[in-house]
Amino acid sequence: MAQIVDRFEGEYAILLDGDAVLEVGKAHLAEGIAEGDAVSLGENGIWQKDAAETKDRKEHIVKKMNALWE
Repeated sequence: MAQIVDRFEGEYAILLDGDAVLEVGKAHLAEGIAEGDAVSLGENGIWQKDAAETKDRKEHIVKKMNALWE
């Protein structure tokens, strides 16, 4: 399961992993990672964006929001 970038605080990214919270230095993130992205730790020690998981997660959230307005 991928971790989710919740927010940035100074030089750290706050990642959510279920009930756990991880603080990761921005230097350990691949370029272009944003809040809400799903990420996983690469073999090189750099957190990489999981594009498929991010897309699926965003689509799931949109469906839930649309269901609220029906």
